Amino acid sequence: MEEIDLVVPMVFPQDYEWHREYTLFHGDDATGHVRFRSWGTEELLVRCCMKYMPWLHRIYILLARESQVQPWMNAMVGDGKPVIIVYHREFMPDRALPCFSSPCIEMFLKDIPGLSEHFIYANDDMFPLSPLEPDDFFRDGRPCQIMKKAACPSRPTLFHKFVINGLNMVAEPFGKRYTRTFLKNGHSLAPYLKSACEEVWRRHGREILSHLNPICRSAHSYCQYIYADYQYLAGLSVEHGPKIRYAGSDTPTSQLAAIIRDPDCGIVCLNDNEDIDDWRERAELVKKAIEAKLADEDTDPDSPADDTEEPGEADSDDDDGDGQEDTVEEEEAREGARPDTAERRHDDVPHGLRNTKTCGNRNIRVACCPCICPRGAVS
Repeated sequence: MEEIDLVVPMVFPQDYEWHREYTLFHGDDATGHVRFRSWGTEELLVRCCMKYMPWLHRIYILLARESQVQPWMNAMVGDGKPVIIVYHREFMPDRALPCFSSPCIEMFLKDIPGLSEHFIYANDDMFPLSPLEPDDFFRDGRPCQIMKKAACPSRPTLFHKFVINGLNMVAEPFGKRYTRTFLKNGHSLAPYLKSACEEVWRRHGREILSHLNPICRSAHSYCQYIYADYQYLAGLSVEHGPKIRYAGSDTPTSQLAAIIRDPDCGIVCLNDNEDIDDWRERAELVKKAIEAKLADEDTDPDSPADDTEEPGEADSDDDDGDGQEDTVEEEEAREGARPDTAERRHDDVPHGLRNTKTCGNRNIRVACCPCICPRGAVS
């Protein structure tokens, strides 16, 4: 069996050093931002991976800096233990640092030191909650993924824009172009070939770098889906995936324990978004239910769970799996807007973001944020 690694980025906004740097570039408070708030389930995620995916070779946790290391990580790192902590500076170039945008982080996964050819990329809301096998993710060395065509919305969100732009970048050498439909990959644990990621860079590295934005998402960001798109279009993948259950804002809090207990579901995505007002209550319930499952105990209540997805198809009205259905203008304003008065002295700005450019269509300073759309791009 080939070695298979798992990669998961994490962020802990309560870290003073990280928060200070975030505020320097964003001008707002990350602790109140849905993209950064923590349910305190990160340790449970790693424990679930270790229990239900014991065949994993390594588990890479991607962190911005040393101050992000949590006490629970120390017991999982060391000789003979599967967890490896990797800091952004160890695999990302100076021009992409500091980085507060997961799509930017995803562009450099191939450069993680020691990463295996076969690896699985996860977000920190994806929990394996029943035994999974290597062939749920790779069959005969080929990544398992289920790609479906979806109609392009009449009012695309920021997510739709950068996914469609990335798809068309990758599809061009294959003689394909997507205007009315796009390829949709389920929001789940994503298996990738490092060599496929490297080939995407060989073909499109200049364009990826020209639109690199480590500060916030933009319509011309590229994300991990360019790797899935390439694997599909190049015929490298096979159509298969484990059962997935998605629990988002439409899932009543009272059903979460039953969803977590379900022995037939391989992966559960416990999504957080701005429509979830009781997220603290949900977080506590989720932690107790997962702790009990890991200890082979039962929990209460016993509500039916009725939102099972087909294999490989975790989805919702929230198309990027993070609950954000805002318009492009609302997302860009929330993620990137800074007051005009938020000027910084040159010495206060980390080296990687000196000589930044002012984005002409938004009131922010970012690195490498082009205002001219690629030819034919959705803007």
